[in-house]
Amino acid sequence: MLATRAKDPQYVRRFQDEARLAALLRHPNVVSLYDFGCHAGTWWQALELVDGVDLDVVVHRMRASGEPLPVDVVLYIAAELSKALAYAHELRHVDGAPARVVHRDVSPSNVLISYDGAVKLADFGIAKIDAAERTESGGARGKVSYTAPEQALGMHEDRRADLFALGVVLFELFSGGVRPFDGLSDLATFRNTVEGRRHDLREVAPHLPEPVVALVDGLLATERHARTATADDVLDALGAMQVSAVAARDLARRVRASKPPVAIPTEGELTRPDPPHRASP
Repeated sequence: MLATRAKDPQYVRRFQDEARLAALLRHPNVVSLYDFGCHAGTWWQALELVDGVDLDVVVHRMRASGEPLPVDVVLYIAAELSKALAYAHELRHVDGAPARVVHRDVSPSNVLISYDGAVKLADFGIAKIDAAERTESGGARGKVSYTAPEQALGMHEDRRADLFALGVVLFELFSGGVRPFDGLSDLATFRNTVEGRRHDLREVAPHLPEPVVALVDGLLATERHARTATADDVLDALGAMQVSAVAARDLARRVRASKPPVAIPTEGELTRPDPPHRASP
């Protein structure tokens, strides 16, 4: 944490809340927190290292190429993120009481993909744990393009806010980079989101099978009661689509293509001369 942030009690409390929450999460599709603490006035966290890139890098490469990811690859990403959300949403305290975790910032920059194709959800930094907790201002947090209508309006959020954000991410991947509610400004995007005005996935991605379109549409319902209810429901729908077994390998190949080249030292560079001998005075 930056020294200037460490002087802000509210920011320090959010940092501590994030660490306590992350310490509860142990799942293959969630970035692990190993330890946290404060040393000499500086707060720190020791997080799992994911050797790869975030999904935002994949999205930028996709936009640059003008081609969307293969459907099976996106379905694989959807399944892995749904496993992470199902786990987090069903988390319980040690006494058995539901923790009611809501991530609140499911977006490409918080999805890490390793060079071998593993998908992990990161950064529970603005998550809510227990229904009674709110941000200090009572307002919304998160990125406007991925924010559910109720979250944008500062209303009570539940797990369905995360599923809405997942729907935005999937729409973006299936369409080749188009976000469903984006307008010319954040304010326009906000209005589109709360009023339910968006692009039609059938128009921007006419190659998609109808069950895939129906899955995304269900996640993007403006009214919560009409939205897909749980991440397990998403997994059930994906199970019926029979995601390809090679999708993870295909994703890994695409991610490795973005890996910067490694400079291999020459033999001469590996063999360093001994330092010059210094005579004793």
